[in-house]
Amino acid sequence: MQSKDENSSLLGGEAAGPSQEVS
Repeated sequence: MQSKDENSSLLGGEAAGPSQEVS
């Protein structure tokens, strides 16, 4: 869950989803 947590913080919203971060 750490990965998702980091992505959420960077994007400022879980709606974006880690998928975009990876892309």
